[in-house]
Amino acid sequence: MKRSILEKLIKFDSLEQLILLLSRADFNEKFNNYINKLIFMEKIDWDRFLGLAINHRVNGVIYKKLRGIEGMPQTVRRALHYMHISQKERNRCHRNEIKKLSLALEEKRFNYAFLKGAVLNTSYYEDGERISNDTDILVDIRDLKEVIQLCTSMGYIQGEVENGEIIRATKKEILFAQLNTYETVPLIKKTGNPYLPFHEFDVNFRLGNDDKSGLSNNLIQNTVLSGDDEFSLRTMTVENFLIYLCIHLYREAVMVYKITQGADLILYKFMDIHHYIEANRQNISWKKLQEEVFQLDKVEDIYYVLFYTEKLYPGTVDDKILNMFEPEDVRYLGQYRGRDNSDEVYDWKMDFYARMFHPRARMAEAEKNIGRESERYHSIREELQKVED
Repeated sequence: MKRSILEKLIKFDSLEQLILLLSRADFNEKFNNYINKLIFMEKIDWDRFLGLAINHRVNGVIYKKLRGIEGMPQTVRRALHYMHISQKERNRCHRNEIKKLSLALEEKRFNYAFLKGAVLNTSYYEDGERISNDTDILVDIRDLKEVIQLCTSMGYIQGEVENGEIIRATKKEILFAQLNTYETVPLIKKTGNPYLPFHEFDVNFRLGNDDKSGLSNNLIQNTVLSGDDEFSLRTMTVENFLIYLCIHLYREAVMVYKITQGADLILYKFMDIHHYIEANRQNISWKKLQEEVFQLDKVEDIYYVLFYTEKLYPGTVDDKILNMFEPEDVRYLGQYRGRDNSDEVYDWKMDFYARMFHPRARMAEAEKNIGRESERYHSIREELQKVED
């Protein structure tokens, strides 16, 4: 293993390095040797290790790398093993539901693309390595009404799950979501499977709250149907899929609400970028991707994600590629904001290395500014209420 990779991880503590190395796509024997040495020399807090692996949703990938790792308690291995079995069963149910949706959407010839986990879990990770809580697609807003009608005919209900039951959303809640967010109220149906009792389907119709001009439609042009006769999904081109992953990650990483929930810097999202780039090194046209990013005016989003993915997984994005996307002003790398349609920004008092694996510290800092955003959120709802009444 190149020493430069280890040097770039030196700002993370030993346990964090362990998590990062075990979740790499290019894990090999040399990494294995270093990890054994790391475990032997350091007093690893295995309770924290297990907690980080689960909370950052990388436990499935880590489990597959445990062969040859010495010094790890049997209890930790067993816990990861049992979770892996559960994730495999959950993914099988998820895959079946996705297949039904894919066939129905293809039959209607909508302009759409499956996103994130639906593609990654079935094409880029082995069974049980990664799980999703829901299934996302991006649709042409002109098809939105018909897509929802199709899902309803398949047994889906717009709402949320409470106490094991689906609570149907009100018309006001559905309207509020479509006017003020980038996705509909989730569509949910019961599956009868104990590992995945409910399947949630999220229909996105914009890149984010700041996308008001239909730029999202650019990403679902020239979609491709990948897979085989047994299972296939319509998704974006290689470059556009990576762009979408970056936009989604950036939006949640810098939004104050996500930060106060501890849902901003979750490692699996950066791991997805790392694994996707590693799997498509020969297929990605960085020049084509650059042109698309500048057209979408999403340079900051992409640079933020590529920059910090390289910090976590050194060797993923070389300097030449980073330079293609570097903005003139990079101060935003140390900032977060209210919502993605807000100009309000706040400066972090902690650097990235202090924030990444310490959600409580991030949450405590961001909570100082949550009041202002809460007032703005409620003012929007009050204005909508006046219009409806």
